[in-house]
Amino acid sequence: MLALLAAAILPQTSALPIPNPRVLVFSKTKGFRHDSIETATQALKTESAKRGYTITATEDASVFTEEKLKNFDVIAFLMTTGDVLDETQQLAMQKFVESGKGWVGVHSASDTEYDWPWYANLVGAYFKSHPPGGQKLKVNVENRGHLSTWDLPMNWVRADEWYDWRSNPRGGVTVLTSINEAEYKKGTPQDHPISWSHTVGKGRSWYTEMGHFKEAYSEPALLNHISGGIMWAAQGMRPEGSSDVKWKSAKGWRPVEGGLENDANSNLPLVGTQQHGDAHIHAEFKIPKGSNSGVYVQGRYEIQILDSWGTAQGALKYSDCGGVYQCFDSKTKTSSGGTPPLVNAFAGPGEWNTYDIVFRAPRFKGSKKIQDALFVEVRLNGVVIHENISVTGPTASAMFSNEKATGPLMLQGDHGPVAYRNVWFKTLKL
Repeated sequence: MLALLAAAILPQTSALPIPNPRVLVFSKTKGFRHDSIETATQALKTESAKRGYTITATEDASVFTEEKLKNFDVIAFLMTTGDVLDETQQLAMQKFVESGKGWVGVHSASDTEYDWPWYANLVGAYFKSHPPGGQKLKVNVENRGHLSTWDLPMNWVRADEWYDWRSNPRGGVTVLTSINEAEYKKGTPQDHPISWSHTVGKGRSWYTEMGHFKEAYSEPALLNHISGGIMWAAQGMRPEGSSDVKWKSAKGWRPVEGGLENDANSNLPLVGTQQHGDAHIHAEFKIPKGSNSGVYVQGRYEIQILDSWGTAQGALKYSDCGGVYQCFDSKTKTSSGGTPPLVNAFAGPGEWNTYDIVFRAPRFKGSKKIQDALFVEVRLNGVVIHENISVTGPTASAMFSNEKATGPLMLQGDHGPVAYRNVWFKTLKL
């Protein structure tokens, strides 16, 4: 009991909104049945212990009720085939996803529910055919700004059963990986996305075509890929106790895609009305090619936003996207410090990117500072880019040259076009 109580009061260190998602793994089949289902289920159970999610595996569709699905954050269709849900069960899953929960599809999840139009959008593409299985091809990672792809091998060559699609999903989803059609033997010549993600209502959908063979589930890279997809899909919901950031003024900004976008001539920042100390801060942003902005925690400490698409991991600087910007001494007019992100997890210009920041405010005894401000964890698109980074003072262009225990959130608007949406914070005790 004492151990449980101690665990309950530990301060939050993960910047994931849902750090320990509950996953319903569903593998009912009404068509072809893969002999790898049991192997895959066991592998994901083992993987879940490392990643922090929990799995309940079933082939019983009676769990698809609104009440029972409240116990889960993600539904994973693991090699399902055919018509596996009745109309009432379909409606329960649709409400689940659109409310902000997650859905994951693995391999033949695209060979499922052909007569359900909503599912067609959810999965992204339906299976059409496949050439003989086992062809060994290079997987092209098109976007590393995602929890399911950021750490995949640069030269990822693997064997699988590669699908042709009834229609190409590209354009309706964010393509994460693909294969080269010139290497795809005896298939229908076409563009070949093989994993992707997108939003459905308030929820998230992630799919990978890979995973046909039993042997696939002993591949660390594929397990990382699927587990990353599960963790990403779970993050559509906000944690309890979070609050929208309210802005003092939106002058110079206009509505866009559920958020705000600055005018070309605007140099006005968005400044929150609420003061915060220790907090989890969430902000989604989008910039065009070459643009620049920044998230100023407490109006003082900047996490940089920059079009850093394609910058090599070893070449990252504090001024690249995700960098903790340098501190600025207002007396000497000099800057120092600054910390580059651990990895380049920027999803690219024109794409929505997400910051999740766990921040510990500076500590004071009377008027004397006794502890620096600390970025406990920063995630860009779910990927950890900083852990326990101290900052000794405000950055350049900060709202304040002094430090205090609280301050407002500020989003920069004078360095180029930028859009923000879904900006919230949750007060923490660290």
